[in-house]
Amino acid sequence: MITARVVAVTLAALTLASACSGGSSTRSAGAGVALSPGVAVPVGEGSAAPAAKLVSVPLVVPKSEDAAPFNKPRMLRMPRGWTARVWARVPGARMEAWTPGGDLLVSVPGRGEVAELVPDRSGTARRRTLLRGLTEPQGMDFAKVAGHWVLYVAESDEIDSYPWGSHGIDGARRVLVRPLPDTNPYADYVHRVKDLVVTRNGTIYFGVGSSSNANPDDLIYVSDDTAGAIYRLVPAR
Repeated sequence: MITARVVAVTLAALTLASACSGGSSTRSAGAGVALSPGVAVPVGEGSAAPAAKLVSVPLVVPKSEDAAPFNKPRMLRMPRGWTARVWARVPGARMEAWTPGGDLLVSVPGRGEVAELVPDRSGTARRRTLLRGLTEPQGMDFAKVAGHWVLYVAESDEIDSYPWGSHGIDGARRVLVRPLPDTNPYADYVHRVKDLVVTRNGTIYFGVGSSSNANPDDLIYVSDDTAGAIYRLVPAR
């Protein structure tokens, strides 16, 4: 299931609900902002979608989440009819994926963890560590394989899958591909973290970043053509 991405701008995960729509939330990038889409605007062939009119909306901050920088009133520019609320705070959050049961998974590459946020009755979320000891985990997705849900996680050096049951991970990890390009001893920087999406038929697409975005001279030392590419993986049944 290929999901959309949005850019996050704070260390908080915000739930944004439209007054006009009850659509499900999509996955997001960056520091963890979860968006519930508003009214979908159809786009005709060869045309562009009209820009939504933005209005100033106050950010609602529960008392349990009002530490800096949310200890002062803040406003957001959002489409008319949308609201914004601090729902959870996950330092170092990168990518998100909704579980089949409606909880939110958040990858934290710097800590080697995947956190699970469970909505509570107070309008915020309880946090627990779902996976730890991973290598720079980033991308996550769910797909149904042979009638059963599977969680896919992209570590910087491998792609893993976990059987998913009604109470979360329900079995041992399966390594689908390893090793992935993970280091470059000649460059100032290398894009270690990987993202992925999974289609309805179980095909996995994942990216391997370019050798550098910090120094063009790095390219002189790189002859490995595995970087800057998108790969397709069809797991054996």
